[in-house]
Amino acid sequence: MIERLPGQAVNMGRLICVLLAVLRLHSILFAKPVPVPGNITNHRWKWFKSCLGAIYGTYVNVHVPEADKGRYRTRKDTISTNVLAAFDRNCMFTYILPGWEGSTSDARVLRDPVSRVHGLKVPIGTT
Repeated sequence: MIERLPGQAVNMGRLICVLLAVLRLHSILFAKPVPVPGNITNHRWKWFKSCLGAIYGTYVNVHVPEADKGRYRTRKDTISTNVLAAFDRNCMFTYILPGWEGSTSDARVLRDPVSRVHGLKVPIGTT
């Protein structure tokens, strides 16, 4: 059952259509990482040869039922969810994992996508 905030109207059909559209556009919205070439001369990137990109975690404030607030409370006392994102050197997303409770440690959030069958994978030959 979906809980709604006062005054919030949710049209599930519209939500499903948006999610299906994002899935169809995944090849456009999510880039395949390309390593920084070994012969690059740009002073900004020459230190990152063979690097595919970066991983970043952030909090997104959320509204949750009163009973769940303890799990979503961060160390700074906000109610948030953890979002992990990987992106390439052109700031194009290559992977996003939302949904972990705010109180979850960074190590656990990172361990989840690495251990999933279709999770975050480092291409062979780039390590």
